[in-house]
Amino acid sequence: MIFSKANLLVSRAASVKGGRRALRGVRIEKDGTTVATDGTTIVAVEPANPELVTLPSQLIGTRVILGESGMVLPVDMFTKTLKALSKDRRLSLQHASLVRTSDPGKVGLVSLDAAGNTSIVQDSPLQLEYPDWRSSLIQSKDEEYILRVCVNRKAFLDLISLVDEMCSTTPNIFLEIDIRRNTIVFRGVNSQTGQRVIGACPALDTAGQWLPKNAWEQVVLSPPGTGDAKKVPDQQKSHVVVKPKVKRTQK
Repeated sequence: MIFSKANLLVSRAASVKGGRRALRGVRIEKDGTTVATDGTTIVAVEPANPELVTLPSQLIGTRVILGESGMVLPVDMFTKTLKALSKDRRLSLQHASLVRTSDPGKVGLVSLDAAGNTSIVQDSPLQLEYPDWRSSLIQSKDEEYILRVCVNRKAFLDLISLVDEMCSTTPNIFLEIDIRRNTIVFRGVNSQTGQRVIGACPALDTAGQWLPKNAWEQVVLSPPGTGDAKKVPDQQKSHVVVKPKVKRTQK
């Protein structure tokens, strides 16, 4: 089983201190999906596609076969493996393999640097029950309850980071979407100075197109047993901002 850098990065969403012990681990599903949560936010990444990369022989070890219950590994394994990944941008060097080790009670994450040196991080799987993460991601079947907005990723995250720094003394930022102007507004307050902060960025015009769900998303976002539900057509409800229905009255 292989993991891309994205699969490894989910570890940053896990709880690093306090809270339930299970939240300080990364969940690996039978199919290779990786999941992490701190109890508030959650991130899941679909299995890496082994057909996209030709793995160096050093990354091929004794295969780890997971059962239906999957496996939970300590966050440190992923953190250390990320640090060990090569600075070389070649895709094959941006992956790690999950392998068996000489210790039957442990598994390892093997990565390779540009010089061909291998690094293996070993530890024992956590013997505990992981939270039901799928239930947090199930989407409503009623399209009227789903608000879709497309933004420029960098501009959006830069704005969030800036507003967060300005309002770092308070825990919450308030998000408002102006569906007429297609604008996303962030509002917050600095509790020390009493100053209010407003940030705004535009929602992008997708020209009627929307990111269609792939097979993995169909399963994850649908109620159990309905993973083969019809996906949302590219054109359906694909406005920049989905506007609520308004009954018009004739004068």
